[in-house]
Amino acid sequence: MIARSLRFATALTVTILLVAACETAAPSGAPTGAPTGAASPTTGATNAPPSAPPTVDDLGNITIEMWQHTYPPLQAWTQARIDEFTTAHPNVTVELQAIPFQQYQDVLFTALAGGQAPAFFEVNEWTMTQFVEAGILAPLDVAALGFDSLDAMRAAYDGSALEGAVFDGALYGSPYDWTAPVLGVNNQLLADAGVDKASLTTWEATLAALAPLSETDADGNLVESGLSFVHGIDNYYKHQGNNLFAQAGARIFTEDGTASAINSPEAKRVFQLWHDAIHEQKVTQPGFTATFYTNEFGEGRVAAGFMLPWANSILAPFNWQFGREYDILDLPTFEGGTGRLASYAWYWTVNAAASPEEAIVTHALMAHLGDNSASMLTEAGLILPRSAWYERQPADVQAAYATIREALLLTDPLPRHPRYNELWEPVIAVFEAVEANPAADIDALLAAAELQINGIINRP
Repeated sequence: MIARSLRFATALTVTILLVAACETAAPSGAPTGAPTGAASPTTGATNAPPSAPPTVDDLGNITIEMWQHTYPPLQAWTQARIDEFTTAHPNVTVELQAIPFQQYQDVLFTALAGGQAPAFFEVNEWTMTQFVEAGILAPLDVAALGFDSLDAMRAAYDGSALEGAVFDGALYGSPYDWTAPVLGVNNQLLADAGVDKASLTTWEATLAALAPLSETDADGNLVESGLSFVHGIDNYYKHQGNNLFAQAGARIFTEDGTASAINSPEAKRVFQLWHDAIHEQKVTQPGFTATFYTNEFGEGRVAAGFMLPWANSILAPFNWQFGREYDILDLPTFEGGTGRLASYAWYWTVNAAASPEEAIVTHALMAHLGDNSASMLTEAGLILPRSAWYERQPADVQAAYATIREALLLTDPLPRHPRYNELWEPVIAVFEAVEANPAADIDALLAAAELQINGIINRP
């Protein structure tokens, strides 16, 4: 908790610096990184038709930096697309920098505060509101991305994929790594136990059916998991929590963002599930694995688990095949739940401080990346939600991703708040307290979280 508090204190300090810097920047609506329009008319100006906006090939030699979080398959895919782009535009050099995942936010915040951030970087959906409201991002020129309008771009993308980056009718990011959760299951373990996969539709039924598949050692340590969740990783508390909240109809804060909403029967239902899975049914346990449970899944020690679209690619090294060793099912929901899920994506963005020339190159490269949705799935195992990402795949790949695609189409954009990441800190603390104490008083924990969340919201 101390390390996390220090990290958010640092982020808060950097955010204050960013906001102060933005107050002296160009007014919103005319970001410095956006391609410029026609100049103001001057005395004696003619009525000559406006010239076409400059393209990458109209520029001289130019170098831009692109930052992304570390994920080797993503870096390989991105570098291959960069090589294609620079071959077509030899006047352009693109320097790709990968930053360790857990450090990415802090490194980016620090670079932005010091004016050292690149023209092209990525922002996740949890941070988008903060960056847009602080004036850090330039609105994207959808025409430069190859679309006649924002609505035309929406029509080319699946579901709500763009909406996490649309603010007041302007688009601030182009999505990739669009994510929704599913349930991955070990077919053999379920068959041996006589578990009907079709029965795993609610959390209540799923816990009851999978609890007998768990095993512990003499010290009470889980050695085989009936239903694994991810523990001990802040981002995965958010992934799992956001979707459980969506299913239960719970919220962290009110729709207008002015007060906490965490202290509710709907939220309590989520944390009761977390408690029961660990302490009553004993299907999952912090410490069962150091990070994710994918190695244990591949070793045949996990019957089912909360998974994201990486499920297929992450199991490939074990020579597991979809439909043979494992299947992907709809994520169970609460009895009487909403059936909805929470959207999440990373977005390619343009730094508002980029020069007009850098913005031109960044838009062109972003357009090229967006045109390659099918290869991102096959080469990086991630979903770039241009509609063709699924249709262009062979039948066996479509089968493996059919349930994932259905889940993606059930997602809704996340509630927005410029302090979104900070507001999650008290919520993560509740998850951790419930994990640590079988006798945890969930009502008291939610009341304490409510006070903390209101304090964050009301802080000047």
